[in-house]
Amino acid sequence: MVEGLKNIAREYFLDLFQQKDCDRDGVIYAIPTNITTQDNESLTTCFMLEEFRDSAFSMNNDKCPSLEGYNHGFYNNF
Repeated sequence: MVEGLKNIAREYFLDLFQQKDCDRDGVIYAIPTNITTQDNESLTTCFMLEEFRDSAFSMNNDKCPSLEGYNHGFYNNF
């Protein structure tokens, strides 16, 4: 009986976590568009190294440590 329950549980979770083909169009088209095509192009373009540097160095050095525990001052210095 225990083996039977194990097999049922195993089959359930194997089926649950398998990749399945589905049609997502209904869901995608039901979500309202809030970003214009122009905004989307701007958001998905490659960033320039200067933009990244300007952004990183414009942050206050003693604010909010990162996940590693270092603040922006550490990164700006090194």
